[in-house]
Amino acid sequence: MCPDHPQYSMEMFCNTCNKKVCYNCVFVSHRDKPHNVISKKDVEGHIDTTTKRIQQRIQNLKGMLHAFCENICKFEKREHAAGFDLIKTQCDVWESLLKRHEKDILIALAERKEYMRGKVHIMKDTVQESEKSVKQIQDAISKVTEDKEKLPQLELLCKWREKLVELKAKVQKGCHEIENVQFLFRPLSRSGVFAELRFSNVVGAVALSKKYALVVKDERKGGLKITMSCVAFDTQRSVWQRQLDVFGCDKPVIMPAHIFSTGVQAIVLVGIGRTLTHIHNERDNEECSISKVITSVIGNIPEGDYITAITAITSGNRDVALFIAYNSSTTLLRFNSALKYERDIDCSSVVHSIYSVASVDNDIAIIDSVCEEIVLLKVKGDDVMMWGKLNVTENSVQIPKMIQWDGNFWAVLFVSKEDMGQLVEWGTVNYLKDSAKFSSSGKGICKPRTTAVSISFILDLTVVCFSDGTVTVFSTVNR
Repeated sequence: MCPDHPQYSMEMFCNTCNKKVCYNCVFVSHRDKPHNVISKKDVEGHIDTTTKRIQQRIQNLKGMLHAFCENICKFEKREHAAGFDLIKTQCDVWESLLKRHEKDILIALAERKEYMRGKVHIMKDTVQESEKSVKQIQDAISKVTEDKEKLPQLELLCKWREKLVELKAKVQKGCHEIENVQFLFRPLSRSGVFAELRFSNVVGAVALSKKYALVVKDERKGGLKITMSCVAFDTQRSVWQRQLDVFGCDKPVIMPAHIFSTGVQAIVLVGIGRTLTHIHNERDNEECSISKVITSVIGNIPEGDYITAITAITSGNRDVALFIAYNSSTTLLRFNSALKYERDIDCSSVVHSIYSVASVDNDIAIIDSVCEEIVLLKVKGDDVMMWGKLNVTENSVQIPKMIQWDGNFWAVLFVSKEDMGQLVEWGTVNYLKDSAKFSSSGKGICKPRTTAVSISFILDLTVVCFSDGTVTVFSTVNR
């Protein structure tokens, strides 16, 4: 009931005063214009409408939450599937490498086995002949002892007998080595029963396998053939902290992607910067993969050896690829040049700059004494001509104006200073006003003084044999 008019109930509501009132109050104290009075029925209708609108909003939010959860589940499934595919691909690569090296080792052991069998056969014949000679000597000794006047001849025959005994011992030792080789070559049973497995066989076989792995030579162009056994001896040692004397490398170097050599110094073939090993891990996690790397010499021309390297690259935005390639490549070149000129640099900071594509303002200032300019070449078939120069500044690469050639260009980037060799990158470049979009073409030309004759990928190492007889080993693990 209304406190001012007890005989009336409060059926109205004043929005201005924010309280309930009766009909008498409306005409007495709430009739002026500022007061906004509505009936109780209107208030209840407004409350019902607002409640329904809020409930509908709650239902919509629940639907959005359910859809969001489903999207998260789908995203996690795709991430797991991609991770499994990557692991499976890597396992397949390792399995193929192990099978290839296992086949090479089995072939080498089979050849060695046949050689030792022939040698043992010859030794057995020699033993038989030696036994006959020993018997003849013994008969002669028995006859000579009867005649004391022939004592000098007896001493000579005794010396011959000692030599024959030594020869027989050597032949028996050779037969024991053949048994060890046969044990190393013989496939073990998969049933779990190894009746012929003896400790002496294992020791002899391991010793022979190490010896055979270290003496394998590749006579082609004087290079050294690195086998899996050789690499396994040194995988626990750092390439940054020691001389790679086992592989004939006189300086520690870095190998992010591909490699050529001009003798002492290394040439890094950069695939738009992001082909550097795991470089995308520090740049917005962009997906990147190198599906194929093929290196071969395709002929000699007056300008030098043409080298073809095919690199298939899958990545996203390539608009800034030229600057990333220059930034990373010059950092690598600075590391190699500092080794040559014995400059004081921090190797750990160089590695950080390479893998994070960080700003290298100070590094570029140091590089100016080595990298005079970067030249852009046009390559069409076997014809190479000067096409333009890139103006390299501290933080950018300005692209000169070019005449359109069907919208595409074959591009080769390299450092022009002669004693530092050539830093190369090739592909198709589309020029749009002041910007350029780079795409890998799979073809390119460079002129190294020394070419790579073989490249082997063994576990987490890359072994490169050069035509000058030097061998360089690089770690491909993300550091």
